[in-house]
This record gives sequence, C-alpha cells and structure tokens, in this order.
Amino acid sequence: MFKKENQQKRIAEFIETIMQVAQGNFDIQINLSDKNNDMDALAMGINMMIDDLKNNTDLKIQNEKFRLLNSELTKAKEKAEKISTELEIYKNNLENIIKERTQELQEQNIKLQNFNKLFVGREIRIKELKDKIKLLESQTINN
Repeated sequence: MFKKENQQKRIAEFIETIMQVAQGNFDIQINLSDKNNDMDALAMGINMMIDDLKNNTDLKIQNEKFRLLNSELTKAKEKAEKISTELEIYKNNLENIIKERTQELQEQNIKLQNFNKLFVGREIRIKELKDKIKLLESQTINN
C-alpha cells in the first residue's frame, strides 16, 4: 500500500511538473530518488525533455532577435544607400553649379580687365591732351 501511495505522489509530481512546463516554466526539474527504478528513469526522461524544450525555446528567441536585427540592418543599409545616392546627385549638381559660377566669374573678370584697359587708356589720353594743352598755352603766351 505504501508503495502505491508513493507512486501516486510521484505521478502527481510528474503531472504538476509537466503542467508547469506547459505554462512556460523551463526552470523546473523532477527530483530523482536513490532507487534507480522505472519512475526515476521516467523522471530523467522528463528532465531531459524539459532541458531540450528550454534550449529550443532559447534558440527560437535568439533566432527571432537575429531576424529582427537583420531586418533593421537591411533597412538601415537601404536608407544609407539611398542617402549615398542623393549625396552623389547633390555633389554632381554642386560641381556643375561651381563650374557655371566659375565661368561667370571668369567672364566678368575679362570684362573688368577690358574696362580697366579702356579706363587706363582714357586716363593716359587725357594726360596727353592736358600736356598738349599746356604746351600750346605756353607757346601761345610766348608768341
């Protein structure tokens, strides 16, 4: 009778442990007795199954984390590629603007140089004419 009660208690412990595992508690284990009987063999089998479930659950969680991380990295890479393409477009546009502005400045510089030559030439001509007037005035006064 005592043996049957012990077996019923042991089976109740197995059932309770299995229920705990079904609710997601993978940290529970069935204690082994020193009898090394069929019940201990069953307990060891259940404990091994719990360990395997825990490892598989941990792997699934890690795989899901890696999948999410990979998805985020893919999005970040796509965004970086898009930004890189936009920057390349801006760079090329800026180079064209710089070329156009440089050309405009060179044209304005040539106009200024030509204007300066005309201005200097005019000033020299005015000085020549003033000198000529003075010469003529001095000749007129002396005559």
